[in-house]
Amino acid sequence: MNATFNEANVFLKVDVESKSELLRFLSKKMSGLSNVSEEYIYELLSNREEQLTTGIGEGIAIPHCFSDKFNKFYIVFGTTKNEIDFQSIDKKPVSLFICICAHTSDNLKYLKVIAKFAEILHNPSQREKIIKCESIDDIARILNPLIQI
Repeated sequence: MNATFNEANVFLKVDVESKSELLRFLSKKMSGLSNVSEEYIYELLSNREEQLTTGIGEGIAIPHCFSDKFNKFYIVFGTTKNEIDFQSIDKKPVSLFICICAHTSDNLKYLKVIAKFAEILHNPSQREKIIKCESIDDIARILNPLIQI
């Protein structure tokens, strides 16, 4: 089985100053993975954020979207250089993100992946260990045994 997390979809210390900048960054990366237009992905992610923030608290954001244009399940994981205001439910800034773009039929897979991330990241020591990772290999060593897509 191929590793889920690698240099193509893990980004450390992303230098963004705002929620919209992070969504732009994620749209660009997802476009490169999926061959779906960057603008289309940005529109989907932004529309989702307008409905309800995906800042779930404890410094974590999970922007996501579904469309028939995605031919499989795409995931991008990373940390930000600085904490950013994501209008999170607990009002705390975000420094860790998981972005998922998937086909509309992948809702169940999405829920399973998010449940697994929640289990891992709601553990304060595990979350801190991930935030302090200095390399993509470090992230991959932690997450690949725990989460396979």
